[in-house]
Amino acid sequence: MKKMLFGFIATVLLSVNVNAQIETKEDARITAAKAFISFKNQLSQAFNNTTDFAAFEKTLCGKWQNTTEGRNLLNDAYNHLKNKSTDNKIIETYDGISFAKALKFQQDALTKNPKSTGSELFGGPGDATTGNYNPVGREAYPCRWWQLNCHLQQIFGPEAGTALLNAAIDFILSHLLKI
Repeated sequence: MKKMLFGFIATVLLSVNVNAQIETKEDARITAAKAFISFKNQLSQAFNNTTDFAAFEKTLCGKWQNTTEGRNLLNDAYNHLKNKSTDNKIIETYDGISFAKALKFQQDALTKNPKSTGSELFGGPGDATTGNYNPVGREAYPCRWWQLNCHLQQIFGPEAGTALLNAAIDFILSHLLKI
């Protein structure tokens, strides 16, 4: 009974907190765009060291066999880096779909393996044994480049718990992907 009461209270609190921040499709799109900006900015050094998308992808993924969702997200980041899109321009124009689909992929991987690192999205093993590459180093960015939940946490703040973050992710996905 105590667990059920705690679960009910947590559900109410989470729905109030998430709905206060993401209420519409536009709110979900802007949240995805802000998280995408964090992701894209972290990849700028890798972009600067390459001449085309294939080299960019190879620099980031190495021998990993990238997924469709991962490739689409990297392609969006590459194009925004190539076009020197400002953060404001991305917030105005980014539809958030590639980020939402990548989040869905990572969320599904986490469901299958609760210890997943999220690297499966880009063909990694998901267990932190390889692919520890962080283009600009941990001191500049708190997230590994492939940790999309971490990029979202940069928006909601480090105090956002796993349950709140998962509720926010579900909200973004439901608004942007209609799932």
